[in-house]
Amino acid sequence: SLPRGAYACALLECGAGPGEVWAALGLDCGVGDTAGDGEAPAPPRDEREEGVLRRLLPRASRGGDVRTAVRCARSLRAGGGTLSVAEHEALVDALQAAGLPELAWAEAARMGAEADVGGGDARRAERAVAAGVRVLAAAGRAEEALGLAAESGLAPDPGTLGGLLSACADRPASAVGLVVLIEAAEELPGKPELTRVFQTLSRGGPGAADAAWRLYRATVAAGLEATTTMYGALMAALLREGQVQRALEAFSDVRRVKVELDSVVYGLLIDACQAGERWDVALGAFSESPPCLEEAPAAVWNRLLAGASAAGAAEPAELAGLVDRMRAQGVPPDVSTYGTLVGYAAGEGEWRLVRALYDAMHAEPGLEPEPWVYQHYLEAHARSPQVAMAAAEAARQAGAEERFGTLLASCAGAGAWEQAVAVFSQRRVAGLP
Repeated sequence: SLPRGAYACALLECGAGPGEVWAALGLDCGVGDTAGDGEAPAPPRDEREEGVLRRLLPRASRGGDVRTAVRCARSLRAGGGTLSVAEHEALVDALQAAGLPELAWAEAARMGAEADVGGGDARRAERAVAAGVRVLAAAGRAEEALGLAAESGLAPDPGTLGGLLSACADRPASAVGLVVLIEAAEELPGKPELTRVFQTLSRGGPGAADAAWRLYRATVAAGLEATTTMYGALMAALLREGQVQRALEAFSDVRRVKVELDSVVYGLLIDACQAGERWDVALGAFSESPPCLEEAPAAVWNRLLAGASAAGAAEPAELAGLVDRMRAQGVPPDVSTYGTLVGYAAGEGEWRLVRALYDAMHAEPGLEPEPWVYQHYLEAHARSPQVAMAAAEAARQAGAEERFGTLLASCAGAGAWEQAVAVFSQRRVAGLP
């Protein structure tokens, strides 16, 4: 007649399943006892059985056997005992994982109540709040979770913070409250968690920009190096609310610490410089050409050239010099690059530069200039019939009928009538009606 406690303890040591160990204890009082209803199980008969229950509860919780875990807790309480903090937390997590948020919440609340009864155990109360916050966050009740944490002055641990992050995903308003909790914590979360907060705040919302800026300053103060994604999300959040100066300050910081940035961040820099009329900052950054800019598409450079030329932020020759920088960085200029520069140079009367840019574009393999670029080119050569003839000859050989119309319009627009007559003659020679 081996005592039940000794037999259950032996099974526990041998690695038996939680249900088998529970059955060996023989504490069931009635049929139909489940995780949430039925008759309460009997209390442990002696200290050995209580010890088995306290070892069995966390094992059953970790193994996903919620029914056995709850029975252990109810048996211990039936004998007038209370659960330890670790046992409470294991049970709360198991109930939450099993999709029983209401029971998990009730268990977390009971944990807090036992802290009050026990004479105000501050550590237990804090962990009870953390468990409650995790339960609410897992149930998607982000606002309630943040409210509970803020009301109790909780500085969330990594596990609790992770749950809050998941609950606040795609909810910038909730993320603002989360930043307050992060600031109160003893240490900042890791880079992946911080990145998720920044990305949520970048979607905008009341106070999102200020919260993102405070979180960024806290990150810098903690000596944690921000990532490219963090900087991009931070600048996006700031620009959404028109905080251009802060966005430029953040970009200045990142250049100082030499973090490699992608074309997305440089695109945001252009937005900031356009809003703040600070093209000198953008031109300086692109002229220095950090290594990471090697993979920047031509579209980013073209945005810079279009914005700076429209604002008259630099001389045409200075902007044209960026073409060489693009090539050096492995970014081939395209039709838009040359078109923007040719148009700007023509508007400023820099006809020699227009001719040079057109010749450079003509030398690029696979580039077909837009008709209006031809017009600027022919305007630059209004006194040179040979140039118009050469272009007409090329059009004739290519069989490009529409190009003759462009050439004729360009010559007429420039008042170069001799060239226009010569182009028309070439068209006749080509046999075009």
